[in-house]
Amino acid sequence: MIKDLRFLKSVKFLLFILFFIIPIGSNLKAYGVLVPTDSSQNDFLKEYKMVLYGSYADYPSLFIDNSSPYFSAVGEQSIFWGKSGANKGSFVLPGAVPSSYASVSSSVLSNFDWSKDSYYSIQYKPSNKKIAIFRSKIKHNNNTVSWGAVYFKNMFDTYLFDNIYYFVDEDYLMSNELDGSTQLLIIPSFTLRGQDNEFYIDQVFDICPKLKERLDNYLSRGGMIYSESNSVYFVEKLGYLPHGAVDFGDFEQADYQTNLVNIDFKNIVHPVNFTKDATGDFIYTNIIPKVTLNNGDVFAETKVRKFPVAFELKGINANGGRIVCNLGLPTIGGMKDAGRGSRQLQWTLNTLLYTFAQSVDVSRSVWNELPDTLTAGKNAVSYDRIDTFEVSIVVRNLSDVSLNNLTITEDIRPFFSFVDVVTSGVNFTNTGNRVVFTNLLIPPHSERTIVYRLRTPDPDDKIHEQVDSYIQNVRNKNCIYASFGTVSYDESGVKNIFWKYRDYAEVMFSAFLVADTDLNWKNFLGLYYQPFKVFMIMENKERTSAEETKYVQYIPKDVPFYQTDNAINIPILKTPGGKYIDVLRGSNDQNNPEYDMDSDGHPDVWLDTASIYPKGYTITEEEVYWLNPWEHLRTGDTRYYEDINHDGIRAQDVDGDGKVDIEAPGDKIRVWKVEWNIGKVAGYDYFDPYCSYEIWVDPPPLVELSAGVGKAFGKLDKDVSGMYYPYTPNLDDANLNDTTWSHWMERDKDGKVMWKQLIYQKIDNYEGYTFIDTAKTGYKLKPTDFCAGTVPQPHNEFIAVLSLGGEEIDMTHYRPSKSEYSNLEYKTIFGEKRSCPIRSTYTYYAPLPNPLQFEYLSNNFTITNSNGDTLKFLPKTGKVNLTFDVDASTEYSYYWIRNAGHDVDYDDPSEKIEGVDKLGDGVFGYMVYDIPKGMGGYKISLPKKADGTYDIDAIVEVDGGKFKKWLDNPNTKNEIEVWEDPYQYHIYIPQLLIPPALDDDNFDGVDDWIDDRGDRFQSKTGYLHDGFMLDNGEDWPDYPKEPFQDDIYGMVTSGWYPGADGEYGDDFFENLGKTHFKFHCIYEGLGREGPVDISKGGWLVVEEIFGGSPWVIFSHVLSGYAQGVDFKLTAQANPSFVKYGFDTTYIKYKIKDEGEPHEYDINFDPYHVSYGYGEASITTYAGGKDPCSLISPSFNMSTIIDPNFDWKTKITLIPYADKNNPELAGYPKTVSGCFLEVKIEVMNGTDDNWINTKVTPVIPQELGDTKIEMAYVAYPR
Repeated sequence: MIKDLRFLKSVKFLLFILFFIIPIGSNLKAYGVLVPTDSSQNDFLKEYKMVLYGSYADYPSLFIDNSSPYFSAVGEQSIFWGKSGANKGSFVLPGAVPSSYASVSSSVLSNFDWSKDSYYSIQYKPSNKKIAIFRSKIKHNNNTVSWGAVYFKNMFDTYLFDNIYYFVDEDYLMSNELDGSTQLLIIPSFTLRGQDNEFYIDQVFDICPKLKERLDNYLSRGGMIYSESNSVYFVEKLGYLPHGAVDFGDFEQADYQTNLVNIDFKNIVHPVNFTKDATGDFIYTNIIPKVTLNNGDVFAETKVRKFPVAFELKGINANGGRIVCNLGLPTIGGMKDAGRGSRQLQWTLNTLLYTFAQSVDVSRSVWNELPDTLTAGKNAVSYDRIDTFEVSIVVRNLSDVSLNNLTITEDIRPFFSFVDVVTSGVNFTNTGNRVVFTNLLIPPHSERTIVYRLRTPDPDDKIHEQVDSYIQNVRNKNCIYASFGTVSYDESGVKNIFWKYRDYAEVMFSAFLVADTDLNWKNFLGLYYQPFKVFMIMENKERTSAEETKYVQYIPKDVPFYQTDNAINIPILKTPGGKYIDVLRGSNDQNNPEYDMDSDGHPDVWLDTASIYPKGYTITEEEVYWLNPWEHLRTGDTRYYEDINHDGIRAQDVDGDGKVDIEAPGDKIRVWKVEWNIGKVAGYDYFDPYCSYEIWVDPPPLVELSAGVGKAFGKLDKDVSGMYYPYTPNLDDANLNDTTWSHWMERDKDGKVMWKQLIYQKIDNYEGYTFIDTAKTGYKLKPTDFCAGTVPQPHNEFIAVLSLGGEEIDMTHYRPSKSEYSNLEYKTIFGEKRSCPIRSTYTYYAPLPNPLQFEYLSNNFTITNSNGDTLKFLPKTGKVNLTFDVDASTEYSYYWIRNAGHDVDYDDPSEKIEGVDKLGDGVFGYMVYDIPKGMGGYKISLPKKADGTYDIDAIVEVDGGKFKKWLDNPNTKNEIEVWEDPYQYHIYIPQLLIPPALDDDNFDGVDDWIDDRGDRFQSKTGYLHDGFMLDNGEDWPDYPKEPFQDDIYGMVTSGWYPGADGEYGDDFFENLGKTHFKFHCIYEGLGREGPVDISKGGWLVVEEIFGGSPWVIFSHVLSGYAQGVDFKLTAQANPSFVKYGFDTTYIKYKIKDEGEPHEYDINFDPYHVSYGYGEASITTYAGGKDPCSLISPSFNMSTIIDPNFDWKTKITLIPYADKNNPELAGYPKTVSGCFLEVKIEVMNGTDDNWINTKVTPVIPQELGDTKIEMAYVAYPR
């Protein structure tokens, strides 16, 4: 149990739990599985249904042995049917028998070689008109005269599928051809008229003159007819048997007790003959009439008179198709006696399956070159970027004769585009999205592979908006079959055709890393040697991992300094860079500085390499030209290299390729280039921060510099304490030709340094200095003034760039478009190289006191139904309301906001409360909130008006009301916008104002600062008069009544009145200052279950009120969990036709709940699920890396654990543990095993502090001896 956590309101904490996993042993390998059809089969009725379904499904989701010579790891996989050899008559499956068919007998084939014997492949793709049953409209005793039709119907309904057949009669065939998808026509047995077997069949032909034409056409396209019992005469009437071939007057009678006839099977290899091993030498019937054949293959004959019992006509004898005739009644007998163990139905089932038996196997698969460690198949393709991938067609000749006329037509789905054919020496044509491979020659028992390539759409292609019309939810994966394949060939005069559409490409978003680098201190806290911590935060916004990730940080060894440019009128930029001043040059040795401008013994710039975190980095020193990051805001010039040495010559990039074409000697600055090879960044993983370093800067005291220059030039009358000349320990040695000091000074309109008198003043309670040109102004020294002499006037404020990156951001661009310096580089799993450019960050100096305060961004959500009820889960189907609660917050108290915050133009809070318009009102900025549109089984939409435009007021709430603007600014927009791309909504809030944090020690709901009066700060001569508090210290000399310790200043002894509330304002706030946003959208479940992206988080961009680079903060991805019970209940009478009088039928109820995410795959690796509770949320993340470098060596952990691969022999926990810290007793600790780290992020967006928060991990019993190896809590940044 992790307990006693102090969890502040509007803040988050992270709990990390490292589990030592005892995995349950399992065998993930699958081989060929033999399924017999003979008498050893325990459940032949389920067996044939399983084979049909397996052929339909192409076994896409089973675990397959990658090393198998027959079965591929992904793509289509066929079921084989042994034609000869040891496996004759048996099926060979590409994977284990599914659990729903557990009663079917099977055994493993560990050494299966398909090329040693002949096989059929079962190629069945269902439709509701796959099989036609002839049911005559002619009635006898109110029943159709083709009375056997009902038994076939009952067979399909009971033992196979009830949606793959349809009935045809004379009227249908007079008006229609058989449906193009029909592959089997069943002609059942007919009623006799007295003893006449032919009468009603003759009538059928009389009332349907087009019958022969229709069936001739059907056979000509490769169709198959199955006739049973006396319907053999139907075949004669069609003309495929000679006139008079069927003689019902001469027959062999079945046994009157058993209705069985003894038969002999002919030595012909044919699926109908496979029946022998199941039924023995018998067939159910009443008689077997004599049939005289001129052509055809006889499979079986009566034992006594040698009459044909079952035979086939095909090829030229069947107009290009096949006709199988069975003169017995196996369907009737099999249905009647199935419950008593009869196997007669296998005559029918083998004939039925023969319809879909092919001598050719064609298996297709999508293949993409992906990392082996990925828990997705190699058929994954990128959804949001162009990705070229292969479609592999493996063609096998399973027979012992050559095939030389095979044609494969690939109709490529419109979502993809054809690229090329990789395989050489193959005949093909390409027209649009159709590729036809012709004249393929395949020798006996051999295979040929054809590879062609496709690509995904352009990222901005409108077809992305139609992606759901292409996606199929296959085991909860977003799959699109790449092409519809049609295979055709002739064999023995028979036209064979079959179809394939399971070459699935699983569309996935590519990894998308976002990152930002910033400073902990935005300001110099005085003109003394001080450190700045620079840190980088990052997050993978998508589920797929980033590979080969590398972070490159450029740290200036020569730090550029700039004046500020207030003409850049962008509200979030308090102190943007203006005129370039100079660089402070760095040293490698802190104790022996190479450069020390003010000669105080400290290096001007020094990188503390011991502070660089994490370890394992590389560091090199380089020289680079420096691109000004603000020039594009002034002039639009994005290629403005800084003139570092002030010689008027700049480096130039003429062609805009990011490389300097015209050099500028002397303009390069030295940098420390630090690289971290991060490797894999798992999906949704994040680091707050990932890395950091401390750079020390000794900013130049400019008044002392000006005094030192005045002294060196003989113009200083009296020495000033601390005065210096640049890089000159002894002023007497000053090199007057070195004018680097002049870059720090003010200049007149002609560009000349302005020399003025340095005058120290005392005015009332003020003690300071000023620069006055006394000759020009006629200023007379007052008795309290002291003139040190004539000196150059310094520009007494500056910024220093401490992280080199891309261009400065603005009010619509929260990330730079590019960076020639710091970048986060990576490859997606699809091989695409990507880079996240890092902005330049800088610190500001002006003589102002200021605290260290932070800004925050929360991200919480609520799911509600139409009644307003709160739900924990998203629905599998149907709509719910999804509301995101987001707080933009600050730690800055009322005092700092009023003195340094943004003064707004509208609805001015300070004017309302204090009656003073010009005081600061808040922290100003903007926000972008990203919501995914959803894909494959769910979608998210935004409310719209009747005219189809977005209803902004219904989408966004700001503090419970509508959005309002705060400023009039030409660089700031005034209305909320929805930026939209094919994948996400980006809700843009152009203006926001975060109010002060609430200091409320007496909990009266009123800020303690509001009624305070006087001055908070004092100098040695009195008070420092700030804009706020109102009044001056001189007005309240008797307060406080009792001196107290101020949290910023020190002891307060006078000049500060606490107001009527009696409470002095302080910087220990009780509540963050918050602006609360609600984003409303509609979630619609379309069948998806399991984790789903619902929020990509927000981007908060706000000013730093004391200057320096603005804050850029992003919140994390949220994944909801969709679940639902989609029960479907159907009832069916079976058999549905019964005889008059007493008979038995069953009512078969079928209950289904489909779409469950039973497969633990990439959708759960990493495991990432969030639960929303309004203004609080909890996100569990399992997998990824430890973010705090407490595990060495660092490695990625997967939720799918293979002990053969994931076992770690030597892992050190807390490798840098302080041995003097009793809480770290026992660390560092070395452990071995399989490990998984679980990260629990708790976000508290409420106004209450959570004290003694407890998180109790519960390890289920199924995990055996799994235990918690280590647990800790971290507060990000």
